[in-house]
Amino acid sequence: MRRYSFYIVWIGCLISYLESSGQDLPEPSDLKGVWCSELESTLEVRSLDLETGEIRGSYSTPIGGRVRSFPLMGWVNTKSPEVGMDNVHVISFTVRWGELGSITSWAGTYQFNAKGEPILKTVWHLARPITHTSYEHIITQSSLFTFGACK
Repeated sequence: MRRYSFYIVWIGCLISYLESSGQDLPEPSDLKGVWCSELESTLEVRSLDLETGEIRGSYSTPIGGRVRSFPLMGWVNTKSPEVGMDNVHVISFTVRWGELGSITSWAGTYQFNAKGEPILKTVWHLARPITHTSYEHIITQSSLFTFGACK
């Protein structure tokens, strides 16, 4: 009897693992709207073409003490989730900073956090045309975006 109890518990754990590893993903269409970074910059996705994955919108950030907005374009890509794997959507977007001469590109994941809230976890590269030294032309950092307006 003890042996059967072990197998029942083992099978129950396996089923629980398989169910939990097929985690929910946010719907790609829910990407539209306003997102806030931890630095209080605002990403607004205004259009999303679900067939091609193309996104368009704007990126607003305080520069020199005032908030400025710049056009944004990018992509979201999806794949059917696989059981037993960690599944996310992938996203990238780029902002051309106009007369500032710089370009920033973000790439990362679109997923739920531990609280079940949608987030964008990204790494970005800022390329600058004029700097004091050659190694300052490209800066790399990360950003976390949460859904909703900055407070």
